[in-house]
Amino acid sequence: MYTNHFFFYSALSSQPISVDPTFNLGRFYVTPITVRNLFLQNKEGNTACMAGPMLIHYKKTSSSYPHLFDTIKRLIPGYSPQYIRTDGEVELIKAAEQAFPYSIMLQCYGHLEKNILMKCDGVSKKKVKAEVKHAVQSSSLKDIDELITRANTYSSGFGEYMNSIRYVLHQFTHKGQLFYTNSSESVNGKMNFKQSSLLFFLKGMKDFLTCEDGKAVDGY
Repeated sequence: MYTNHFFFYSALSSQPISVDPTFNLGRFYVTPITVRNLFLQNKEGNTACMAGPMLIHYKKTSSSYPHLFDTIKRLIPGYSPQYIRTDGEVELIKAAEQAFPYSIMLQCYGHLEKNILMKCDGVSKKKVKAEVKHAVQSSSLKDIDELITRANTYSSGFGEYMNSIRYVLHQFTHKGQLFYTNSSESVNGKMNFKQSSLLFFLKGMKDFLTCEDGKAVDGY
């Protein structure tokens, strides 16, 4: 399990954390936790995203992810992030909710919108996209429920799907903001040394993390 001091300082300052598994890297997956480094900004005032603890695992199951969160709790006693951003990975969310019951789980809006548009066959995607965005940004549960009601008038299948993600849609009403896993995807994208061999991957990760610690720059 890799950690760095910037992660701990930023995490303790109540920054949201992002958790996003990589695609299958051959026989294994890598799930890094990323957080914004509050001590480093570019000229526009944007903070850099940093790689925190990482989990290497063979399956994306409920038995894998607890190792990641349990390690964080052991390293930072009493720590509980206010927000945890994910791409919607079900087993990952279950493990996070169990480890941090008081944290608010936020799904990446980009992933959510993509999944919704895939389900609205026969309906104007442009119209659905605008309606969904308006509803989630309104910070109103009523607007979310009306959105789902309209979905039922488009088609029963689309209505059933929208109703099945009602809880996810309600999560966006906490701040009326659209959350994304950009920081996770930025770090994942830096892993351009991906190899099917675990040995080659670990060597590449060592070089990547050494560079990140030394220069403290990644993912503006």
